[in-house]
Amino acid sequence: MNYNKRFWVHPINSERLLYGKFHTLHFKLKQYPDKFFAFYRMSVSSFEELLSLVGPSIKKEDTQLRCAISEEERLSVTLR
Repeated sequence: MNYNKRFWVHPINSERLLYGKFHTLHFKLKQYPDKFFAFYRMSVSSFEELLSLVGPSIKKEDTQLRCAISEEERLSVTLR
């Protein structure tokens, strides 16, 4: 009996640090406040303030199996 190979993390998802929307777009948007506002519906300073308030409660730790998603990325996904 042949089984399909299963992945812990699919190869497409393992490349998100290089090609994911957050890692390619978020830091560029910070340079253009009007585009940042259009994308997140808040200013860069409001985003940073909100991150400082909720960051500690949404922070996860890295494990030996995988790296955790950063607080900034978690907040970005939530707002988007």
